[in-house]
Amino acid sequence: MAMMTRALIAMLALCSALSAQTALSGQSAQEAAVRAPAYVFSTSGAFIGLQRDFKVNSLWHLPRVEGITPLLPAVCSSGDGSCFWYPVSMAYDTSTATAYAILPQKKSSNPAEPQEWQVIAFTLPAMAVTGHINLPQCESPRLLLRPKQNELFVNYTLPKPPADADFVTVVDIYDLRSLKLRKSVSEKTNEQKFMAAQVAVNASFSDRGDFDSSGDVILSGLSRIRFTGEAFLRQAVDPVAVIAPGEQLKLEPFYRIQPVNKARWLPQAVADIAGGRTLMVSESGDGAQMAIWTVNLQSSTASSVQVVPAGTAHLIAGGGRVLVERVKPASGSTGNSEKNEKLGVWAVYDMGSAKQLFQKEVAIGKGRASANELACAWPDGSRALFRHDNKLYGVELDSAGAVREIPAVFSATPPLSCIFVP
Repeated sequence: MAMMTRALIAMLALCSALSAQTALSGQSAQEAAVRAPAYVFSTSGAFIGLQRDFKVNSLWHLPRVEGITPLLPAVCSSGDGSCFWYPVSMAYDTSTATAYAILPQKKSSNPAEPQEWQVIAFTLPAMAVTGHINLPQCESPRLLLRPKQNELFVNYTLPKPPADADFVTVVDIYDLRSLKLRKSVSEKTNEQKFMAAQVAVNASFSDRGDFDSSGDVILSGLSRIRFTGEAFLRQAVDPVAVIAPGEQLKLEPFYRIQPVNKARWLPQAVADIAGGRTLMVSESGDGAQMAIWTVNLQSSTASSVQVVPAGTAHLIAGGGRVLVERVKPASGSTGNSEKNEKLGVWAVYDMGSAKQLFQKEVAIGKGRASANELACAWPDGSRALFRHDNKLYGVELDSAGAVREIPAVFSATPPLSCIFVP
């Protein structure tokens, strides 16, 4: 979901979202949906539809979506760097072709005040608002679909008064179609104990999480979070304990010794989440290598451990493969931290067979990590969208696949967000 250029925004303001799409594609809305399986959103509220061959199917701007104008902040000039229409969390319901996005209600006059957020539902590709929900002042709002029960979970934290010892986390549960509130569950957590890692927040999950096959357990990060109908119960999953004993031996070179108490410890971090799987990374002390493995949260099992050259790792193909953007070795913290320099070499590993599938040079992806970012990958793992500076590129994920620049009508100012339409 993400991207566009400011020069075109003024022109798009003259057209409705749907007419702009039809004019560019030359097809009906239904046909356009098939031809534009990817939607990409940028911070300015601009977004594009892309075909699988990376051709631009359509261009829009959020304030031009039918019915959305009264809900969004006032349109600001193209040169205003404070414009913020980026959806901080998105979800897509395939059964109704409806996208749900958390967007700002308005700009606060006091920067110290928490942002006011709202949930807006709009159809694709018709680009018409079907409903919206105003949220209270809150922090870190995110969405999660519960398809089996036709429910939308909205998770956020309320601002904590300075005198209070506890903070409150809320999960509001809405009917997916009517957006009527079905239930609200709140949980208090002692801030001091939470900061000391003595307690965890049960009613908190990533918007990249998934429900398991039963529809009662959220698979998020390294947790299985069961919803009883009245409360959330978190069960932590140890990412090392679930690895088969023989595979755990591959992690031995990555253990380090604490200088104070001489205790052994394994540096490890969550690198990505997708399809109910969590990608774990442990880097060597010199930063030249890393061990990667995935944890299946549904079955509490792990893949084999693969030791690969250092890089920034991403889950693709529903969590079955890992894409690694190789980096110049540098010692430091583990996981997808800001790497100094990417080498422009991509490798894809199959986590089931524990084999490298291919390696390819992506020259445009070479250079400073801050200027080179994988935006998202197609669900089938066949292609990806990559940001270099403020330009977007499509990359076919095979050894001989092409790298194509997306036309400059779209400014890929980060962060970017993607939706894929089946």
